[in-house]
Amino acid sequence: MSKFNYVDDYSGLYTTDLNGTPYNISTYPIEWNFLNNSSTPRIDVTTYRHASRLSIEIRNPNIEDYSFESIEFVIPADRIENEFSFNAMLKCNAPAQVSIYLHEYGESFSSVEPVTTDLSTSEWTACFSNVFEFADKNRPVYGLGVRIVVSNHNGKIVHFSMPNLVEDKPFLNSTYYAPARKFFPDVYYDVDSQQTSPTFPFFKLWHSLTGVSDTVMKEYLKIFQYEDVEKPVGIKSQFNSSAYDSFSSQLTNPEIMPDHYTAWASMFIGNLIKNGIYVVQDVVQQVPITYQIGDVGPGGGEIFITPDTPGNNTGKYFEALNTATAVMWTDTGNAATSTPSASVEAIGGGYSNTAAIVALGPSGDFTIETVFASLTYGGYSDWFVPSKEELEALHSVREQLDISFYEDNYWSSTESNFFTAWVKDFGVSGVTQMYGKLNTVYAIPVRMFTAGTQTNIIPGTVAENVIPSTVDFKRKQISSRMYGFSAGTKGALRNAARSVIGEDAAVLITPNWNNDEWSIMVRTLTASTPGVSGSGQSSSAVYYTMEPAKPVGYTLMHQTIDEITFVLDDNDFGVFNQSVLG
Repeated sequence: MSKFNYVDDYSGLYTTDLNGTPYNISTYPIEWNFLNNSSTPRIDVTTYRHASRLSIEIRNPNIEDYSFESIEFVIPADRIENEFSFNAMLKCNAPAQVSIYLHEYGESFSSVEPVTTDLSTSEWTACFSNVFEFADKNRPVYGLGVRIVVSNHNGKIVHFSMPNLVEDKPFLNSTYYAPARKFFPDVYYDVDSQQTSPTFPFFKLWHSLTGVSDTVMKEYLKIFQYEDVEKPVGIKSQFNSSAYDSFSSQLTNPEIMPDHYTAWASMFIGNLIKNGIYVVQDVVQQVPITYQIGDVGPGGGEIFITPDTPGNNTGKYFEALNTATAVMWTDTGNAATSTPSASVEAIGGGYSNTAAIVALGPSGDFTIETVFASLTYGGYSDWFVPSKEELEALHSVREQLDISFYEDNYWSSTESNFFTAWVKDFGVSGVTQMYGKLNTVYAIPVRMFTAGTQTNIIPGTVAENVIPSTVDFKRKQISSRMYGFSAGTKGALRNAARSVIGEDAAVLITPNWNNDEWSIMVRTLTASTPGVSGSGQSSSAVYYTMEPAKPVGYTLMHQTIDEITFVLDDNDFGVFNQSVLG
């Protein structure tokens, strides 16, 4: 596709893209919409009008007019001031007529007056449309459509090729146009302006011949305004002008260098420009830890209540130990003492009930106060006697647990009155009843906890660019030369890492890691490093971005840290934010 043709590749019947990569002819799509039901268009792979273009062969046994139309051709907003025209080559074995309408897309084609061309029998004939100009030039989107009508074809095959949508007077934008008018007699322009189908044929031919040099001249003029002011740099102090404070070169300054110069600039940094750093990254997820009834909990007990257990509004799990101690609820001194804060029956109340019982003070050796005041198991010291409803929930799932229950009463931590508390019979009767506090009954330790999350790693399958979209990676490579002549330095490693973690992020570089002179450790803060969930991890995004910047032959390692602590006279921290500490 030519950059001067607003028709896209498939509508323009191009055989290759701009890079010269051939299209697959067998799967080549026809983007033109043929409006006759009896028409059978197909790509003609044998009749090329030009090596770079295909043609469409249209068959219709009927003598009705062939009508077909284009998709929308979008016109850039900076070009809508121009006039446009469409042209194509057609051939028919009959003296047919071709009418081409160029109109605003979305509007009726009949709103414009077409140009009609008589085809020479069995010969390719150039056909043209009307010249179109947008009336409203203040919209964000502009599009053109083409309608082609072939009449008097006598049912013969029609060939269509070389479609072009172009600016009708491109020579007006040529840097050579004004000077050229001085050399051409005015009669040339007067005669040329009276021509139709095509319009201005002489000046269009002249523009075709000078188009390449015009492009070169325009590019040179873009550069020249900057290069010219660089000439007096040595004596710019003699000029009282602010212009000298902002001189720059589009050729050498990456900040203002046009995108199409970056490949050329790469020869000066010692390395080809990379479009990005593509890495197959694992997906790290923090997923909730879940337990089922009977699973072993973090304290070594078995789960008997989950967040889904009816009546559990805490959102927590409960686990019970496979052990029980025969104790009194309280001793003689506290037997007639009411503990209102130990009267909670609901799930979630056992912990506060037990804390209230323990707070009654020292008592005998075999009471809830003394046993649970210092009970530690599995690294946890938050074990308690279950509340009434917690104890009933434990009884209801006892067959699902690998706990050896006594067929006897078990204390709850829920007081019923001054002298009694609730118990649950784990024997035959299974009743829940009030029981005197001075009785010796089994107490089973339980605890409740929030499950938290666990790290789940899903192996990646697709290589993705790890450089953030906010980073102009091509310009950064040119300005820092981190993958070229500066590779192997701390600055190169820092610049590479900051392409991923941010320009102001901390990067600690420690050579001679673990007394290995060929090892380098790079550490970045967890909060600014992508793809990690905590300290001590390595980010593949950071690692693979730094890899081309490391010294040849060295082993590079990366690790995250949560905070940075500096100790004066300690060189191991290397360079931090371009300041050397030591």
